[in-house]
Amino acid sequence: MSFTEIISWPFAQLMKLCLLISGNYYIIGLLFFALIMQIVLLPIAIKQHKSSVTQRKLRPKEMAIRKKYAGRTDRATQQKMTLEIQDMYRENGYNQFASCLPLLLQLPIILILFSIVKSPIQYSSTSAELEKDWISGKLYTDAVDLVKEYKNNDLYEGGDYAGYEKQLNTVLASFGAKDDGSGNFEYKAENPKGTNSQMELTKLIQNGRDYFKNIAEEKGVTIKDDANRIDLRFPEEYKEALPSFEFFGKTSLLDTPTLSLNFLLLIPLLVFVTSFFSGVINRKIMGDTMAPEGGVNTNGWLMKWGMPAMSFYFAFNVPGAVGVYWIWRTIVGGLQPIILNHFYPLPIISAEEIAAIEKEMKKKKKKKVIMIEVDEDDDSYRDIEVKGRPVTSSGNKNSSGKKKYIVNNKIEMLSADDDDEPEESADEEESDDK
Repeated sequence: MSFTEIISWPFAQLMKLCLLISGNYYIIGLLFFALIMQIVLLPIAIKQHKSSVTQRKLRPKEMAIRKKYAGRTDRATQQKMTLEIQDMYRENGYNQFASCLPLLLQLPIILILFSIVKSPIQYSSTSAELEKDWISGKLYTDAVDLVKEYKNNDLYEGGDYAGYEKQLNTVLASFGAKDDGSGNFEYKAENPKGTNSQMELTKLIQNGRDYFKNIAEEKGVTIKDDANRIDLRFPEEYKEALPSFEFFGKTSLLDTPTLSLNFLLLIPLLVFVTSFFSGVINRKIMGDTMAPEGGVNTNGWLMKWGMPAMSFYFAFNVPGAVGVYWIWRTIVGGLQPIILNHFYPLPIISAEEIAAIEKEMKKKKKKKVIMIEVDEDDDSYRDIEVKGRPVTSSGNKNSSGKKKYIVNNKIEMLSADDDDEPEESADEEESDDK
């Protein structure tokens, strides 16, 4: 087994369980799959939501720090502001990147689901014999022989037969057959691994003669009754062992949506709509962390329109089943913040509380940090003398007439690899606003 097959196996077993619950309807099985995966990831979601509660409480302090450095855009000041914000978050146990984890986990799940959808015989069938015939290649040899029989020109009349034949040649190639140069295709591959081979084979097993009739209708070709005498080769139990990928009649969830007017076009549209309104709900629940009365934070054009647009494009490049899962996951995920906010409500910070926090931040004395960039082998900084406050006694001048200072020469050189900050000195004065 390949690494992908090993990783996909437990998810495939979960999918089979979901299909069993749903009566072997793939579109319903995907709903149960989305629900179960959302429950599995619930502990992470709860941790993320609690992190959002903490972030909401700390946001006023962050804005107070930013306000303190407003208008100062030099590199040293910006670094100092960033460090101060990070220290404040770290002291309060908040991880700024915690919200990214659920999103990062969804991507591999989508990729695994894609491998499951494109391999229904391998991962979704309930027949050991069917899977055995697939592994041995017998399914493909039988499929190639069947398609070759349906290429017989005597079975058709009218329409674009050349286009119909070309389409069947594409199907033969996906089943591992190769043209010998004279238009005759023979099965060569022991076990085709192409992206569409199992999906196309599944549609052929499930649809039988309708598979060829649907292609013929697209090309305006009429299949004669003589074609009904062709042996379909696949037992009826193979068809029953595979889940139903039906989507509004003749459309299959194994197909990839296109811009043509068919029911599959609904999938990318619904992906866009559900993504958009899920974002609206999430922003409504989360709100603007600085809004005195819990206003709405639009998060800009990218979050409002860009993410749904990317999801819409994504849905045009995967089988319809993956797009349906994305719709279910988005709907379930959209309900999650509403439920979590009921148990862990996000605090609303009033304008008075924000003003009090800003006032408190101003009262805190901060040490002055001077950043000096030197070469790693430059020891000249060791001769620097830091003078403290002037001596206020009568003898505040030395023999040369210059002022005397209380010297607190405490200097630490930090390299780029150092994590620790210099300790604060009780004699150092606040000078952040200078």
